[in-house]
Amino acid sequence: MTGVPFAQGQYVVGVCVSEFRNGVLLSRTLRDFQFNVASCDPTVLADIEETDTVVLAGQQYYVVDACGENAVLFNNESRQQQFISEFRWEFDINGTTEIFNDWNPTVNFPGLGTYYGRLLLNPNAAQCADTAYIEVNVYPGIDPAFEFVYDTCNAGPVSFTDLTVAGAGPGSIVSWDWDFGDNKQSQEPNPFHTYLIPGNFNVQPVVRDTNNCTGLVSSHCLITPSRKF
Repeated sequence: MTGVPFAQGQYVVGVCVSEFRNGVLLSRTLRDFQFNVASCDPTVLADIEETDTVVLAGQQYYVVDACGENAVLFNNESRQQQFISEFRWEFDINGTTEIFNDWNPTVNFPGLGTYYGRLLLNPNAAQCADTAYIEVNVYPGIDPAFEFVYDTCNAGPVSFTDLTVAGAGPGSIVSWDWDFGDNKQSQEPNPFHTYLIPGNFNVQPVVRDTNNCTGLVSSHCLITPSRKF
């Protein structure tokens, strides 16, 4: 049973449950529920900087992904701060509830996996309290690397090879975004690129894996004039 109040006030909902067997009344239970609807002005809203949101068992969770780092910084974006008199972070870590009282806490998780927590605003207030539910995913990191070769005697394309090591396992890299340092890009895993003039170019590939973790590496590619004999 759900209901949405459209006016402030105090409401009582009565529920009567009757049990019958073969048409005979066996028992009856009565329950009254009181709901107090009040103006929450000024309002407070529990909010954090998140990677994504997901709904679990009808409840919205803020998703925070950490890649290759067990120490996770949580950025509190709750508002309005001047009306938040009390706040508390709670995380379930291996069956133990860990509590943090910093506005932007850094939480050390024991290893890879999924953890759950919440941010409570004014938890002891009768009105104007709020809670943000949190899902934390600690993923393995990415160690990006690449190599390149080209013929220094003849002008032609440079061959780039991705050497990234992905903590999520072989085949987990799903996208590449190469910046060749001359305003040209490629999304190929092992691209060829032709530079129009010699020079020292800063090449930066960004790789992304199945966990949406990214890795960036930068290296200078020195293109010398082709030599003729």
